[in-house]
Amino acid sequence: FVAGCLEQGFSSEPADIEEVFNLLDANGTAALAMEDVMFLDLDSRTRQGAIAKAKMKARRRHELLLTNMHNDLKAKGYPESHRLASRAWHAPVLDRLPEVALERRHLREDRHKMKMVEVFQLFNRHLIKSYGNGIRAWRKGLDPKSTFACSRAHFLQYCRKLDLGFD
Repeated sequence: FVAGCLEQGFSSEPADIEEVFNLLDANGTAALAMEDVMFLDLDSRTRQGAIAKAKMKARRRHELLLTNMHNDLKAKGYPESHRLASRAWHAPVLDRLPEVALERRHLREDRHKMKMVEVFQLFNRHLIKSYGNGIRAWRKGLDPKSTFACSRAHFLQYCRKLDLGFD
């Protein structure tokens, strides 16, 4: 930092430059980050953008920490009575975390796909049981008028008529 300041033409005693560094290093990390010096930018638009970016970075880091904590606690499977278990009042905050919401959506989609496969297998078994094979099921059950098409309405009517018992 001292060498960089001197190289940029800031002429002062090394002790004074060291003091400037210590003032900028508010966190005491012995390193400067963009967040530490962005308030010095002369362009207000750039300064405001850097400040907003720093706030979002801190928020994102906090969300990631909460998500990891939530996933760790869930993986350990503590009973509700355990002192480390998630509490009901934490749910509104945790459910709004982007990673948790994404995980819930993926689980919903996976359950839907599994249900679709199950329904397809049930329907296929019904066709084989009723008609012997898929070709005969198409000709006699799904397309008895030989139009080479089966509309959604006709298909749903076929399923309702037989009361197959699935969605």
